[in-house]
Amino acid sequence: MHQETADIALGFLSSSVAQGLYPFSLQAPKHTLHRRINTPMKTMARKTMSGLYQRNGIWHIDKVVRGSRLQESTGASKREDAEQYLIHRLEKLRQEKIYGVREVRTWRAATTRFLAEFKDRPSIGLSASQIEQLDPYIGDLPVTHIDDGALAQFVRDR
Repeated sequence: MHQETADIALGFLSSSVAQGLYPFSLQAPKHTLHRRINTPMKTMARKTMSGLYQRNGIWHIDKVVRGSRLQESTGASKREDAEQYLIHRLEKLRQEKIYGVREVRTWRAATTRFLAEFKDRPSIGLSASQIEQLDPYIGDLPVTHIDDGALAQFVRDR
């Protein structure tokens, strides 16, 4: 803990009051006695970002931002790294909301997310095999560019 040292004039107001002067004037007393006082000074606590919690040693995000819920793992074990990741995600969300800038998602990324989210469905094996057949043809294409022309080569090779 830090300490702050100050010289305090004893009787600063008392001599002014005793002399009949205005009690709140800034006149120094005739006989100045000083006493050195060491007072503990609290250090400023570092402010932390809300919406982060730790589970099994990894920091996770659970935060509502402009009406939509952001809930995901940061993948970081240190709080500072998790806060940096949260700042990055908040900036991406801000850009999406304000400027309409959205991440360009490839077909492979979209299908990977689909398989992860619906892994408990009974038909996930069939979906995975069909996705596996299509992946060499359209895996690297952005989802917005997939149309009949993009699938034409797949249809011919079947």
